[in-house]
Amino acid sequence: MSDGDAISGSSRLGPGVEQAVGTRLPVAEFADHHSVGRDPDSYIPEPEGSIEEGTSWLGAALVRSRAQVARLVRYGATSGMAFCLSEATLLILYGSHLVGATTAALIANVVATVPSYLMSRYWIWKDADRTRVGRQVVLYWATSAASIVLTSLATGAIAHHIPTNHRFHLALVGLAFLVVNVVFFLLKFVVYHKIIFRTQKSPEGVTVSSGP
Repeated sequence: MSDGDAISGSSRLGPGVEQAVGTRLPVAEFADHHSVGRDPDSYIPEPEGSIEEGTSWLGAALVRSRAQVARLVRYGATSGMAFCLSEATLLILYGSHLVGATTAALIANVVATVPSYLMSRYWIWKDADRTRVGRQVVLYWATSAASIVLTSLATGAIAHHIPTNHRFHLALVGLAFLVVNVVFFLLKFVVYHKIIFRTQKSPEGVTVSSGP
């Protein structure tokens, strides 16, 4: 076949086939495009890797979600342990009339803060940046101090408005202490996770440890 015959034969194939040949589209894609009655000239190849990229993003999101749930569970367990310790201290000190409700709440929170910090640092946020430990310690104790002061003042104020001769005075004070701590439990988690124990992330968005 001569070059002239090849050129004339190509022109008889139609614009759709010429586009398929010119852009080197896979035969299967071109045939499928014609099988549904679409205009060949309007065919736009799908970008390669879109499915793989979407799957990779979804997998990374699931990994981050599971990690966050596990972290929240560990934080809840640590806070539960710390609260039990502080609640017992509060009831012992206040129930035995050694100190007032505000002072008892203050001591109770201080007692529970030490194990809470150690577990937060080495268990809950063990993948946090370890190059700025001094900053973490200062911010953690500043946050804890603010929480302790506000929790103690709130507990003392509630106890002041409950008559001391009330039959369930001590139980109501303990309940008030619980409610106040639950509120600060949620607030402190946000501060710890977003500011104090920030984790480093790889380009794929998976948290990585920056220390041993």
